[in-house]
Amino acid sequence: MVTSMEHASVRRKAIGLAALVVCVAVFHSLAAAAGDRAIPFDRILGLPAGGLDEGMKANLTPILKRICGYRGCTKTLDECLSQPEPSIHARRLAGFIVRLLKQGKTGADVDDFVKLRNYSLLSGPKQKIDLTGYPPRGAGDQVRIVLYADFECPFCGAVTPDLDRLAGEMGDRIRIYFKPWPIKNHPHAVDSAKALMAAGLQGKFWEMHDILYRNQNRLDYGAFLEYAQTIGCDMTKWRNDYPSPDLRKRIEASKREGIANGVEATPALFLNGRQYYLEPSYVELRDAIEELLDASQER
Repeated sequence: MVTSMEHASVRRKAIGLAALVVCVAVFHSLAAAAGDRAIPFDRILGLPAGGLDEGMKANLTPILKRICGYRGCTKTLDECLSQPEPSIHARRLAGFIVRLLKQGKTGADVDDFVKLRNYSLLSGPKQKIDLTGYPPRGAGDQVRIVLYADFECPFCGAVTPDLDRLAGEMGDRIRIYFKPWPIKNHPHAVDSAKALMAAGLQGKFWEMHDILYRNQNRLDYGAFLEYAQTIGCDMTKWRNDYPSPDLRKRIEASKREGIANGVEATPALFLNGRQYYLEPSYVELRDAIEELLDASQER
């Protein structure tokens, strides 16, 4: 799951913050109470076709008998899954653990990623994010996703197609926002953000966003002119707006805000105001969004 040394460091810090907010059943009496209860593995969400093999069940069982649920059912996950109407949150958390095991995670690694998931979706602090002047992709109001990113960052380029796919599939329930967070040692980061913001003044924010990420190896002024013309900008206005000090100030304000909200590397995602510390893949992001959607319906 770790994509860079920077993200590994950020995750380690978040794990430290999350250490007291996840329930892990470590007491012998609770383990004994779990006994030899048969686990209904078929209730776990997101299982591969054909279910789990015996080896995976053997690895999964002790984890489900010691890690607790957190919404709807706060018993151990095996107990939650065994309820007449098992909590959707327990079913989804168990599916998350299965994916961790398939990636080779074991023992303390699983505990840490469960802590990160709970911290990212439930217990972490909600940050204030100014979205004035930033148009959303999607029209839903149940889950708001904010991405701080840099146009030269390859990891940002990798997450963009998954966010686009989610916007297409769930746009009636979610909104996705992009905020520039230029990295200091990326020579074209600020200029790319200026190209974006100048296009945004003409209602072409996402069109420029998309073309910049499709062409991460061509981020110079000549390319920006070409892209602006391709997406239908008024070129006279775009040329005048591009060097505007006001745009530079907005980009700098976005960077400062991200730092104040705990951003240390890109891509940095926030779901309903909380920083998201897990792998920003399509599968994990959709899982997180569905978790938040289900939680919103229970209020």
